Amino acid sequence: VALSGDGKTLASGSEDSTILLWDATTRPPFGLPLTDHASSVLSVALSANGKVLASGSDDKTIHLRDAITQQSLGPPIIGHTGAVASVALSADGKLLASGSGDKTIRLWDVATRQPLGLPLTGSTSAVLSVALSADGKILASSSDDNTIRLWDVATLQPMGSPLINNGTVWSVSLSADGKILASGSGDKTIQLWDVVTQKPLGPPLIGHTGVVRSVALSPDGKILASSSVDKTIRLWDVATGQPLGPPLTGHTSAIRSVAMSADGLTLVSGSDDNTVRLWDVITRQPLGSPLIGHGDAILSVALSADGKILVSGGDDNTVRIWNMTFRPLIRSHFDSWKERACRIANRNLTRAEWQQFMAGEPYRATCPDLPLSND
Repeated sequence: VALSGDGKTLASGSEDSTILLWDATTRPPFGLPLTDHASSVLSVALSANGKVLASGSDDKTIHLRDAITQQSLGPPIIGHTGAVASVALSADGKLLASGSGDKTIRLWDVATRQPLGLPLTGSTSAVLSVALSADGKILASSSDDNTIRLWDVATLQPMGSPLINNGTVWSVSLSADGKILASGSGDKTIQLWDVVTQKPLGPPLIGHTGVVRSVALSPDGKILASSSVDKTIRLWDVATGQPLGPPLTGHTSAIRSVAMSADGLTLVSGSDDNTVRLWDVITRQPLGSPLIGHGDAILSVALSADGKILVSGGDDNTVRIWNMTFRPLIRSHFDSWKERACRIANRNLTRAEWQQFMAGEPYRATCPDLPLSND
């Protein structure tokens, strides 16, 4: 499942070999399912401007479409000799990266639909994940051979030697500036990497008791979210490598996917327990009750840039769109910090403090559950 940067267009890929485009503002899908592929659609990606849709399939092909008109942008892109497990588009929609079971990565010019040089080789097993930096200059890939590779997109050359891991690397995430890489592994750990030096940023992050299936860095690279088959989500301070409090619990089965909102304040998780949950990153509290509707495991979740639209993809071959505008427990950044401050201080501002910081505003309770000061 992928959502455009403006939060208006959603693309979903399914094992029924179809692609669906959805208007996230009205919920109904755009037109009929897109049935380009002859086998399972393993990955979809949208450019940030919502104009280009890329899909990769078990049929070894990639299809490009105009996501607005739904018109095909030419015949299938053929080159991989194995299933296309992962596709990623640059923010401007001009560059496409694909990773495959044939152990290669390919870069493509979206406008010409032609490969940019020869396949990127080196992995000795299937390429499971690809990620592009926001400026499209750096590509990260992970493989079943326990390695992560960084690539210079301009030269199509590896950036140093492979980064070695102790288990299958299921997921990689790049910070928006391309300086920090996070990886989630089958050895139950997360590793943070300095992309420039290609050195680990400290020891592995240890806490999960099961395989780490998904990692997501906040856009500013300060907070990392991870999810695991151990049914928990953990939040980490990237600077210190320390956990931000105890695990987030509530799901009753493996958590396949986590995603962060553009402002880094909201976390969404999807689980094998057939539910989607939302969390306030600052207060670490759930935002309302679980979203129920899927009839099977939730495999993919994403939030729109403004945090108002949540999309989820499930093992029941459906995509659901949830309008967060009407969920009263979705709070603003200010509200989250206000709650945190109230818990720490356990009191309202005194009248003197109010005069100092809020001069001109009538005195009122900033912590409505606590008494007003008489001072």
